[in-house]
Amino acid sequence: MGPWLRHLKKLAQSHNMVPEFEITLEGTHHGPITIKPTMFLEIGSTDEYWKRQDAAQVMALLVWEGLGLGGDDAIGNWGRENDKKKVLLGIGGGHYAP
Repeated sequence: MGPWLRHLKKLAQSHNMVPEFEITLEGTHHGPITIKPTMFLEIGSTDEYWKRQDAAQVMALLVWEGLGLGGDDAIGNWGRENDKKKVLLGIGGGHYAP
């Protein structure tokens, strides 16, 4: 997570999103509990921020570059215990269960 967090900070700065957006790491409050490494990326805490296209584009760029989808090396350690090397990505949806 550290390499992605540092890369997100660089991306946010290069897109003039800082200091309006604070890049932070939050102790998890999500569930269900998983045994696999899991990271949640969030844009702000209000409806006003959730609708920000510029912030969504920075997050998309983070995932694109972080996973090495553009042909460059992935950011961080993406080693797997098996040979399937699968990454699951979910986008959108409610933050809390109703």
